[in-house]
Amino acid sequence: MLNTPPSINLAVSSCLLGENVRYDGAHCRSKYINDSLSKYLSLVSVCPENFIGLGTPRPPIQLVQSTKGHRALGIANSTQDVTEQLQQCAHEFLRQNPGLCGFIFKSKSPSCGVASTKLFSPTGQLMHEHANGIFAAAVLAEHYPLAVIGDEKLDEMQCRLEFFTRVYALHHLHTALNSDQPINALSSLHQRYALLLIAISPAATTGLEHALTIANENQADFTSMYVDNFSRIILGEFNRETYVRYLQGSLSTYMNKPGLTPIKTALESYQKAQIEWIDLLDAIESNLKSAGYYFTGLSDELDSLCPRLLMGS
Repeated sequence: MLNTPPSINLAVSSCLLGENVRYDGAHCRSKYINDSLSKYLSLVSVCPENFIGLGTPRPPIQLVQSTKGHRALGIANSTQDVTEQLQQCAHEFLRQNPGLCGFIFKSKSPSCGVASTKLFSPTGQLMHEHANGIFAAAVLAEHYPLAVIGDEKLDEMQCRLEFFTRVYALHHLHTALNSDQPINALSSLHQRYALLLIAISPAATTGLEHALTIANENQADFTSMYVDNFSRIILGEFNRETYVRYLQGSLSTYMNKPGLTPIKTALESYQKAQIEWIDLLDAIESNLKSAGYYFTGLSDELDSLCPRLLMGS
């Protein structure tokens, strides 16, 4: 059973939860989000276009390039401009929902798309299909430490792994900050994530470790600095090679022992995208057990990084 406290809050575009809030009165229910994630995470629904009072059904809007930047304009009536309302909606939603760790946006939406929305010229010509929706862009501009992903990317196992790694890291960060002894809790958090932080950015992690040595001298400044830098590292770029470096660190006590060559082969296969994370963990567990080595502690560590049950279909 997955030991996941219900306080891990994840915002989700309402249409993905099966709510009939799309412009045409329909929904885009995600089986994975509703049947899998809802068992383990607290899902917070939001439809920005409904939030600002456009109603359902409603005339559709689209993203248009203008001299003022990207605008959310009505397709049938281009004088309808709801850009500022959607931006304010983002600010209000984050204010009303402190402690969010992640956000699953509806891909391609002029409000919620993440690098997937069509952008049109003022004359209606398609410019490209990789823009952020107005609401999503405003959420990102708030500089709130938040893992974000478009629903289509959830179908890619590596993207799913990276997203939930960030979600769980931010959840653990929030938990540390809300503890009775946040300095001690942040120190424990750092120990828990040290190998991953080093795998992502060795230089930035060195700075965090130095800060921990002087934490008691100015606790307020330390806490703010640590949160900013931890979040920046966790929300930065990482990939399969990052996870390989992380696992090499986690497995360092085993790697030179006899009988574990299949683990090295599995790591190479994962890095080359020949197998996925779950396959890699299964290979590590099987090889360690067959070679007679203790695995439970390592299994728990890897599961706390991104619980395997969240990687299901």
